[in-house]
Amino acid sequence: MKKQILKYDVSHPVINDKDFLVWRKFDINSWPTVVLVAPNGRVIYQKSGEDIIDLFEPFIEVLLDSDMEIN
Repeated sequence: MKKQILKYDVSHPVINDKDFLVWRKFDINSWPTVVLVAPNGRVIYQKSGEDIIDLFEPFIEVLLDSDMEIN
């Protein structure tokens, strides 16, 4: 997997979840699924399907622009 990550210059985090631990923890049923997780482990937003990353932008902007503590 490391070779492919380097070959394609992947800059986002990548995990090998061969035992589906992450899938089970976050109740993921399909691929792709993107999950926005707070530092404390709480799921802020989760969405499955193609072309979904833009849906996260408003959540990220609000969190970055606020002094809100994520609990």
